[in-house]
Parts: sequence; structure tokens; C-alpha cells
Amino acid sequence: MSDYLPEIFLLIRKQIIEKQNPLGIPPDACAEWCKNLGALKHTDTILYSGCLWTITGIIERLDFVIRRVAKDPASDIGVKVLGKFINIGKKLTVKFRNEICENIPAKAVEILKQLKYNVSCLNEEPYSGALLHDLGFYDDLVRYGETLRDFFKQHGVKRIILLDPHTYDLFINVYSKEVDDFDFEIINFLELLNELIEKERLELRWDEEIIVTYHDPCHYSRATDKKIIDEPRNILTSIKNVKLREPYNTKNLSICCGAPLEFTFYDLSKEIAKIRYQELMKTEATYIITACPLCFINLRRAAGEKKEAIKDIIDFVHSSIKRG
Repeated sequence: MSDYLPEIFLLIRKQIIEKQNPLGIPPDACAEWCKNLGALKHTDTILYSGCLWTITGIIERLDFVIRRVAKDPASDIGVKVLGKFINIGKKLTVKFRNEICENIPAKAVEILKQLKYNVSCLNEEPYSGALLHDLGFYDDLVRYGETLRDFFKQHGVKRIILLDPHTYDLFINVYSKEVDDFDFEIINFLELLNELIEKERLELRWDEEIIVTYHDPCHYSRATDKKIIDEPRNILTSIKNVKLREPYNTKNLSICCGAPLEFTFYDLSKEIAKIRYQELMKTEATYIITACPLCFINLRRAAGEKKEAIKDIIDFVHSSIKRG
């Protein structure tokens, strides 16, 4: 079977199975954002990023490598190029650190702390395993889910707050159904935040009147049984001075950003992102908001010099908190 798979897929599989991360980043390096928050009171409710924000931030910095790999994903040349970077492990998070992405999970914790919500995080974060699912390595995925189950139980975890659509879809639709005793309470951050805002426990305000538009990630609007469509819109419209303007294709009819294609069809991924970006810009919004790290970096690529107009919803809410 492996004879028919691109070498890059096999490399990613190997890294996840052996090092619990597709880029070979150690779990303690994935949790730097948590360590930077200082001592948090221990609780059985954790916020788990699955290292996805750290990984996607590094991938944005390694764009020149991804382009080389995608030229011929079936050959071992691109794999050797990527392998050189993967083999430096923890140094990746230093040399190619992307603080814009890496700080998102910490900002999510700070938002919950502002709401007096009792949450902690772990000083180690193994990867979620999402790419094993996306690439079709099902047997490996179930075994990996068992490893994650044991990891969380060893740390006394009972509730897991998830930030991104890929990890959320994986945990509620795969691990919870296919992995024995994966009986954690899975909480979506946007659902939780929306609920707390509706209880008027957080006042949000932008300093000036602005228009924003929202890009629906596929794994929130279409791929999962439990869709997250209204919650981000409710959150954005709760911010004073912020007006939400929808693009032509929206909600469950939204267009994909193209990010999942980047390792094998880089140019196509970039073209899809460009089409979506142009559609979103037709709303004349100041900011394009999304809720997925993959959408975030791919739309930033499409935006080019205007990439600062792409915002993650957690970052946007964090900047909107009325303090003092």
C-alpha cells in the first residue's frame, strides 16, 4: 500500500507515531504558550491547543520549504528537504517561531480568566493526530487516540476545551466514538464563549466603528455533525462598534480556504485561497475574521501585503475586552 502513497504522507505519519508531532516538535515545546502564562491553579478542565497553532505558525515561516515539497510530493527530494527541518526538533520553535500564531491559545486562556472561568493547561502538549485522519491512516489514528486518552487520564483531565475546528471534529466525531474510554467532556471554545457573553459576563468594545466579515472553516460549517456557525457571529455582533457583513458564500455554503491541499497541490491551494480572499474583500470589511489556524495562515498568504487584515476570532475578542 505504501508504494502508492506520496513520500511526504509517510514522513508525516512516521513523525506523528514516533514523536507525537508531524514536525517532530517535542510536547514540552508545543506547550511554551502555557508555560508563559505562569503558574495556573490546577483543575481537571484544561484548554488544549493540540500544538496546531504552533505548527501552523511554523509552517507559515517555512513556506519556501512547503513549495519545494509540493512540486513533487511523490518524490523523496522534497521529503529530504523537509526532513532536514523536522530533524532539528525543538529548535524549529526557536528558529521559526511565529508569535502571532503561538500566542492565540494563551489569549484564549486569558479571555476565560477574565470571565472568572476556572481553567488550566498542561506543560506538555502532544499533537492531536488530525493529519492521520486527513491522510487516511485510520488504524494508526485509533491507536494514537488511545495514547492521547492515556495521556489526559494520567493528568487527571475530565474536561477539554478545544480551540480549532480540526481538533474539535476529530475529538467529538472520531475519538469519542472509536476509542474506548475516551469519555472526556469536550467543550468548544466558541460555544463556551458565546454562552458566557450571552450571560453578560464580558463587555466587548472596539475603539472605533468598523466592518468585519467572517470566513467559516469547513470543519465547523460542513464537516462536523455539531456545526459551529451561529456562535462566532453572535460573538462578533456582541462587540460594540463592530458590524458584521456576510460574504456571498457563507455559513454552510462557504468556500474552502484551500489550506489542506498545500503539501500536495501548493499552487492550487494558493489559488483557492486567492479566490476566497477576493470574495471576502468584496464586503469592504476592515478585517477578515476566521476561527481556524489553517484558514488563518492560508488567507494571510493570499492577502500578501494586507495580511494584517486577517484576524483570528480569539485574537480579535482579546483585543476587544474592556479592561478596568
